[in-house]
Order: sequence, then structure tokens, then C-alpha cells
Amino acid sequence: MKKTIRSFLALLLATVICLSLASCGGDDTPVKETEGSTEEITTAPPDDGMLKLVDEGSARYRIVYPLLGNVCISDAYTYLKSTVSGILGVNMKSIADNMASKGDQLPEILLGGTTYEESVAAIDALPENSFSVTVSGDRVVIAATNDSLYRTAVEHFLSACTVEDGSLVLPDDYSYTSESYPSYTLVTEGKSEYVIVYDNKTSGALEAAETLQKSIIEATGVSLTVKRDAASVASGKEILIGNTDRALSASSVSYFMDYTIARGENGSIAITGVLDSAVAYLGKLAMALGKEGELAVLDNTFAVRAADGYGTIPAFRETAYDYLYKADHNSYYVLYDDATMDECKAYLQTLPDKGFAEYTKREVNGNLFATYTDGNTVLTVTFIKFRSYVRIAAETMENTSLPALKSDMEKAVTTPQLTQINGACSFLLRLSDGRFIVMDGGMNYERNVETLYAQLNEQNVLEGKPVIAAWFLSHAHSDHFGCFIGFSEKYSKKVELQTMVWNIPSYEVYSRNTEASDVTPGMVNKIAEAKTALEKYTGTKTIVTHSGQQMWFGDAMIDMLYTHEDLSPSVMTVTNSSSLIYAVSIAGQRIVITNDGHDDACLIVNRMYGDTLKSDIVQIAHHGYNGGNDAMYRNIKADTALWTNPYEIIVQNTLWNNPRNHFDINSVKENLMMSDNSVMIIPLPHTVGSLPAFARTFS
Repeated sequence: MKKTIRSFLALLLATVICLSLASCGGDDTPVKETEGSTEEITTAPPDDGMLKLVDEGSARYRIVYPLLGNVCISDAYTYLKSTVSGILGVNMKSIADNMASKGDQLPEILLGGTTYEESVAAIDALPENSFSVTVSGDRVVIAATNDSLYRTAVEHFLSACTVEDGSLVLPDDYSYTSESYPSYTLVTEGKSEYVIVYDNKTSGALEAAETLQKSIIEATGVSLTVKRDAASVASGKEILIGNTDRALSASSVSYFMDYTIARGENGSIAITGVLDSAVAYLGKLAMALGKEGELAVLDNTFAVRAADGYGTIPAFRETAYDYLYKADHNSYYVLYDDATMDECKAYLQTLPDKGFAEYTKREVNGNLFATYTDGNTVLTVTFIKFRSYVRIAAETMENTSLPALKSDMEKAVTTPQLTQINGACSFLLRLSDGRFIVMDGGMNYERNVETLYAQLNEQNVLEGKPVIAAWFLSHAHSDHFGCFIGFSEKYSKKVELQTMVWNIPSYEVYSRNTEASDVTPGMVNKIAEAKTALEKYTGTKTIVTHSGQQMWFGDAMIDMLYTHEDLSPSVMTVTNSSSLIYAVSIAGQRIVITNDGHDDACLIVNRMYGDTLKSDIVQIAHHGYNGGNDAMYRNIKADTALWTNPYEIIVQNTLWNNPRNHFDINSVKENLMMSDNSVMIIPLPHTVGSLPAFARTFS
């Protein structure tokens, strides 16, 4: 398969990522060689007129950057490394120029004004405000006369490369020199014609204006006046922050989680969208390029850029989205109303030309679920038939990982089994390869923590410490997040946690709860504690999951049925509406885990999937209290029901006869419960009537 890397990179908008190679403005802070790479650098001679920069999953070239770099070099360097890693899964080694031996003749990509002769000669030959990408022997030389052009130069370099059967190649005679970019002076001879104008109706605009003012002062010593739009008349050159009343602001509105820096005919500049990211970018640019009394920027400054940490969504329609929501982990999603399946499929067909490759796609009950990536952003595109909307979610690969699409199990070493602990929403699934999946875990009680750790050890058939392939956390109530927090505090060094799977709403979403007044503060605390707990593990990746997504861990396939996103555009008034609902397929059986699925969530699940929900085992929603959905349970048609409440509480509250749980106990062949302070182990596949130890039934 041969494909130009341009198709992966088209419209990939700039994201400034400062690695602190050196402080802004050319500080002489040294940069150490990149650590953690296992790639060996070996000489790769030209092959049929092509340089193989990456070949057969190994990097054949290393990156050399200048020791005295700044934020512009840092941004270009990071973009180059992360793009190659995202597309090919290869970590290119890198080293500062003063640490590299120039006599080795190792194949190298020279980025920036290194001390190498090739870099010096390339920069000397360039017109003002331009860049070049050239091949010199077995070195690729990326040079520019203005440091702000290095990100653009790297984008050009990557677009000139070709991805061919897992290799990254470039013609061995490649040479390109750009035209000179126009320069725009913001400060000269200790003065500026510009005034900073902000819109006080735009959240954060005043703070952003003052931050930009401080950055320019620090870079040049010159202070620009700050004014509010409604209190000043437009005149001369202005830097507009937010949705001001000036026409230039209105004509450069930014969509999605990005920002626009636009330039008007009179030289005014408009900044809209995610203001803190925009101002951070301009501030870093000022520190890198400014000097006492002087600051100029090039034409490539003016563009639409992805906000720090957020991915980029290609527009679905020419008109704007109908709804935009932020979620946690720098995830966000947009909704388009009155959409059709054909319209969604047509959109997917445009994505390869916009830089996104298909990762997976499937249709279920008239719905469409697809995942695309450009190596930096992960797009999850969903068409929901009963609602006639398209939802597009975006995260960067800094914040989420792509799930495995097939089993990674090499061989079965044991038999799978499902364990329930203390009658709570605490499940431990042992996989056939000896690893485990933990589902929630219950409260942060010592007995829950100790029992979970004890079961991991007792059921572990592998050498060494237990391996948790995945831990699923459904929603930020203490009886679901709690055990993970306590367990991690005590046992994070005694187990291996490979993957965390969750999808947390943003504060703006869950703060709308109409539950008790302490619910939102409680969620804030639990989410913060869980994130801190996750940091105690080493090498754990995160999956921000979405409905319709399937993922494999060993011989278990998880089919995500619902996340809080599916409630949109309805307002989430009950935290349980944010609970994950998913199905686990293993040992020839399917188990639906509803967690605390609220009435509205379970209604949506039924309308989305209908009779495709058919399963063998179902966990009754919300411990048998309010929640669930009659039609959903009828479509699941399970033989066995699992209850997440101790038997004594179920009997005491007659939960089997509770109309608010929307479950008919006679619709299944058996209802499995257990007393508190016990462990129920269910061998899989489960046979109805083969009651595991400590199991109780209504009969």
C-alpha cells in the first residue's frame, strides 16, 4: 500500500506544544537526549532514489536540534516526533547538536539552526522570512531564517514524504525553498501603533487581553493600551480579543475547540475561540521573536489552530453545529440535528482527503459508529437513527488511546470467571490469558479494597504480580469510584494496571444536577481523587470511551452501549445518567453491565439498539432502586439477573417488587444475589441453576 503522508496531514491545524527545550527567547538551557526510545539508529542508504526515514517499524534517522533552541523549535520538534509516532507507531530518537558526533555520518534530520555545516549553509542561502527542506547526502536539512517558520517547514517536509507499507520515505534529491512570508510589525523602535481591545461579554477576554499585554511587555519592554470595545471607538490598528463589536471579530468566529488569529486589511488582528490557548501561543511567539523595542510576526501566524490539548474536527456541514459540549480529558463533541445515514456516510468519505484514516466502522440497528485518526486527533463519528443526529467527538492521542479491535490473547492459561464482591457494584472478570478486568469496585471501604486485592492474588495464575488489563469506572459516585481510589493508595505498586477506561462529563455538564446540593462538590472531589490515584501507576494508558465502540482485552470483547454523551442535548439532571453501560462478551456468553443506568439512559439504550441487546446475563440497574427500563430488559432477554445490593438490603426494602427499577423478576430464569461480606464466583460460561457459592435467589 502506498499513500502520501499529505493525506494524513491535510488540514492538520497547528497546536503549540512547548517541551521546554529552552526558555523563550534563546536561553542557553541545555536539552538532554530524548529518553525512552528503544529504536536503534542504523545507516539506511538510498533505495531506488528514496531515503527510508522509517522502515519496517524502526526509525532509520534521528532528529538533531539546536541546543540553544526556543519555543518555535520546540513546537516543530514535538510536531515531527508526535506525527511520526501517531501514524507509524515509531519513536524517533533525537539529540542536541552539541551532543551529536558529526563524524559518525549517521543518517539524520537536521531541524533548525544547528551547528552542522549543512544547516549553516542552508540558512545562509535563504531569502528573508523563508524556509527550505533539502536532502544533503544522507541528511535531511530543515532550515529557516525566522524561527516561527519551523512548524510550517516540518508540515511541508511531512507532506513531501510518502507512507509505503509501514515505511516513511523521501526522494533522495528532494529540494524545496518557500517564498518569503510577509512580515507584520507590532512593535518597533520602542513604540507600537496597536491597542488591545476586548469584549467584556466574552468569558475570559479581559484576562486574555491583560495576559497578552504582559507578554509583549516582557518580550519588548513596550506596553500596549488595553480597552473595552463598548467603551472605545474603533480607530487605527487593534488587537481584538473575543467577540468584539468590530466587524473583523464577527468575520473570524472560530468553531469547535480551536481559535482563530485573523488579520484585517488595515492591519488589525482578531483573536476568537479558545482565548487562553490563543494568547498562550502569541505570548510564546513574542518571547521567541521579540527583543528590546522590537516585535514582528509573519503571515503564517494568522490561521485557525487547534486549542492546546484538543483535537480538530473537520466541519460536517457548511453551517455551524447545533450543539457543542466539553467533556473531561480535553474531550469535546458536537451535534448536528436532522441528519441522515447517507449524509453521515458522505462525510466519512471526505475524511481521508482531510487527513484522517479509517480505524473502524460498523452499523448496528440503523446506527453508524466510526473511528478515524490523523495520528494526532481521534475522531469518533456517530449517527443515531432514532434521534436523527450526527455526533462527532474529538480527543488528541495525548489524552486517549485507540482500543484493540481483536483479541491480543496468545494462549489460554486458565478458565474465565466473573466474581462479585460484597454484593456491591464490584466485579472482577478473570480472562483466559490470566489477566483481569475490574468493573467499578464499590465504596472506599477497607473490606472492599482488601477483598479485591485478595481475589486478584488468589485467582492469579501468572507468575509475578496480578495484571489488570483494564479497569472500567462508570461514574463519579463514591460507591463506584471509591474502591479504585483506596485500592490505588495501598496496592498500586503490587499490581500492573494496563488500561483505564472511562468518560467523565465536564463540570459544566454535571453541575446542572438537581440532586442534593452536595452532589456536584462530591463529583469534583471524586474525579480529582481518581485522577491522582491513576498517577500512582506506571505505563497505564487511558481510553476515553464512546458508545458504539468495541474493544478487546484478551478473550473479552467490550461493546460500549452508552456514555453521558448519548443523553445530549438533554440536560443531565441526575448523575446516574452519566453512568457507562456496556456488554461483555466472553466464553460464548454476553453480560450487560448497566451500572447505575438511570431511566433516561436505559430508555436511550433500548431505542438505540432494540433487539440487538439480546444477552445471557444482565446486571440490574442502580442496585435495584430507581433506574432501568422495561423494554430494555425485555430486549436483553437474559436468563440470569445479577443484583448489586446485599441480599439482606434487597429483602428489607422489597426491591424485587419495586416498580421504579422497571424490572420484572419473573422475566429471567434466576436472580443471583449474595449476602454482604462475601464473594460470589461465577465460572463462565454460566449454566442456569448451577448456583455458585454464596449465591442466593428469591425462591
